[in-house]
Amino acid sequence: MEIGLFKKVAISPNPALRMSFLVNEITKNSDSDLDKVLDISKWLNNNIKKVPKGVEVIDSHPLTIVDRRLGTKDQFSDLLSVMLVYAGIDSFFWKDNKNVLTFFMLNESWSIIDPYYGVVFLNRRGKIASIQELKNEDWELFTFELQPIDVKNFISIFYNHFDDFKQLKEYYMKQFFLIPTQDMVNMTNIFELGGRSY
Repeated sequence: MEIGLFKKVAISPNPALRMSFLVNEITKNSDSDLDKVLDISKWLNNNIKKVPKGVEVIDSHPLTIVDRRLGTKDQFSDLLSVMLVYAGIDSFFWKDNKNVLTFFMLNESWSIIDPYYGVVFLNRRGKIASIQELKNEDWELFTFELQPIDVKNFISIFYNHFDDFKQLKEYYMKQFFLIPTQDMVNMTNIFELGGRSY
């Protein structure tokens, strides 16, 4: 089915129509905005691979990532933010040096997802963590299937990118310290937010 979807997406020469068709196909069974966020993120994680060393990085239109089925960290976040906007969910990506995350709006609150590693952040109550909760260290790591990521299974997701689970948590804590607050995001013109989503 996924191969058929790629062929259907390639039919139209109009990039906006292609992206719209792709997002509509992926989210056709989504019951809520959270489902859309997770369904698009899962699709991205299952169909776009990380660019291997030595392979040329091409960055023109977000559909180039879909066509090649290859992406870098920032391309994963850029593509996800574009797809979320096509799904009717405000989104943009934030980049600071090598750190890249995707912001998305859910229930009038900005939150964050990491499409490159396939991670979403939930608070202690099991809800999507807001920016403030992320900054206050009220978060845990979860997969896009909402399964907890912990010291026992993090290697299967992050491979050798981190020496231990503590280093992984510190990696995200440093990023959450640097990200803008909800008020800062809300006061920024949407066209000045990161990426090509708007």
